[in-house]
Amino acid sequence: MKIRCFVSSLIGGNVWRPYEMSEDTQNRPSLPGELTREFLKEEQKQRRQELENLIARIESDQRNGLLFTGPIWGWLTTNVQNLNGLTGKSAIAIFILPTVIMGFFFCRWYAIENTILRIAEYTQNLEKLFKLPDNRG
Repeated sequence: MKIRCFVSSLIGGNVWRPYEMSEDTQNRPSLPGELTREFLKEEQKQRRQELENLIARIESDQRNGLLFTGPIWGWLTTNVQNLNGLTGKSAIAIFILPTVIMGFFFCRWYAIENTILRIAEYTQNLEKLFKLPDNRG
């Protein structure tokens, strides 16, 4: 039987979990208050750092998407008259290529965005444990 990791069981909600523990921890005694607090502080720091890394990845992907597709669009706009000799399939492929590349970047963005939302919800739950004021964490 798989159960939630220790921190998510403390919070008592559906939160982002990088792994699930397979051992039975229901009978395990809880950590002393100060150890739990230090553990949760470190967990919060790591989640915030992971959020920053994911946001940096999104920004990097946006830049790379522009760098990959920009030259293609630039070449197409300056050489559109020279494309008259191309057959239908190759001309369509040339015009669709930048869109397909950006589609792949969109799929990557969508997956990272969902991960960010799950981590943000988890971080909010950690902040609630510390009884931080809203929007101050």
